[in-house]
Amino acid sequence: MKCCFCGHGRYWEVPNSIVALLLETIEYLINYRNVDTFISGGMGEFDRLCESAIGELKKSYSHIKLFLYIPYMTKYLSNNMEYLHKKYDEIIYPELEQVYYKSAIQKRNRIMIDESDFMVAYVRNDKGGARQSYNYAKRSKKIKIINLVEYI
Repeated sequence: MKCCFCGHGRYWEVPNSIVALLLETIEYLINYRNVDTFISGGMGEFDRLCESAIGELKKSYSHIKLFLYIPYMTKYLSNNMEYLHKKYDEIIYPELEQVYYKSAIQKRNRIMIDESDFMVAYVRNDKGGARQSYNYAKRSKKIKIINLVEYI
């Protein structure tokens, strides 16, 4: 089973107080929903918190994996591939060459959602890319969404 993450990117939109709830939620998915693969877009504050939580939980659950889906190659990514391959179990670069680069992130997000069984989200704003992805997931009949905003 797979779980993707979806949340706001700016640090002031995501309180550090959600870390304990995030760890608890991910651990629940591992233990009770058989999730073993977590998918991050690697962009923004919520993704950073999720990736840190997975890193912490890997100490107790060595079988879980963290995948990074990148929408397009950047100078940072190409210069830091060795580090990234240590941090992520797999780096996936979906075929998005035909997609205009400003649309590539949203298209990548939809691919992540389509390949996931669960989504852990922190979406509270009515606008922006996180909201668009969250709404796309809500329209899907397949994915189960846990929006941490509802538990704070």
